[in-house]
Amino acid sequence: YVTCLREPIARVLSSYMFEGRWDQQSNDRTEETATSLWTWLDRQQAKSLERARKANNTFAKFSVWPVSPTIWIENRNYYTQVFSGIAANPVGRAHYAAARTALASFDAVLILEDLQTDRGRDRVSRYLRELLAVPARGCLLSVYNGKLNAGLSHGYVLSAADRKTIAEYNVWDTKLYAGAIASSRQHIATVLGEQSGATSCPERQRTTAAFCKATAKRASPLVGESRDKMCHNGGFRLAHNR
Repeated sequence: YVTCLREPIARVLSSYMFEGRWDQQSNDRTEETATSLWTWLDRQQAKSLERARKANNTFAKFSVWPVSPTIWIENRNYYTQVFSGIAANPVGRAHYAAARTALASFDAVLILEDLQTDRGRDRVSRYLRELLAVPARGCLLSVYNGKLNAGLSHGYVLSAADRKTIAEYNVWDTKLYAGAIASSRQHIATVLGEQSGATSCPERQRTTAAFCKATAKRASPLVGESRDKMCHNGGFRLAHNR
C-alpha cells in the first residue's frame, strides 16, 4: 500500500485552480469568467456539510459509516476525512487519530514536495524499489521526472489573509502532513541505508511488515477498511494529483 500527501494549503489552491476557478470544460478562462476563491470555498463548504449530514444519517440508521463516501472536491481537512474513512464536517481529534493510525499502516507514505527535485525523485524511486522488492527486470517502477503542475496556477497568488484562513480550515490536515513528513523521510533514510545501524533489505522488509501488522491489530476495523477503500476507489490518484 502506497500513498502520497501534499502540503494542505498547496493542495487546496491546486484544487481551486483545477476545478473551482473555471468549469473544467470551459475554454473561456478569463478574469471576468472566473469564480472567486471565496465563492468556491463557500460552495464547497455547503456540499461538504451535506455530505457529512448524509454520512451521519447512515451511521444513525445502520450504526456503520458509508462504505465508500465520495469525497472528491473538499477544501477542509480532506486528508483527515479520506484516511479516517469518514465524511465529517467539522473534523475533530477522533477523526485525526483514526487517520493517523490508518496512514501508519501504509507500506510507504510519500511527500509530493520531496519529488520536485531530481535528487528527491531519484531517492524516492530507489526507496520504492528497495522497499517493495521489485525485480530490476520486468517492472518499471519510477517517479515522474519533471516539474510538477508547472504553470497551472496561472500566476494566482494567495494573499496572506487567504492563506491564513485556508490554514485554519485545515488544522488537522496540517498536523497529519507534518507527522507524515517526519516519518516518511526517516523511513526513506532507513531503507536506503543512510542512517547508522540500518538493517539489510530483507530485515527491513520483515520489520516493516511486522510494524504494519501490529498497527492494523491496534487500529479499529474502520482503519483497514479505509485503507482498502482508498486503494480500490482511486484514493491514491486523488491524493497524488491534488
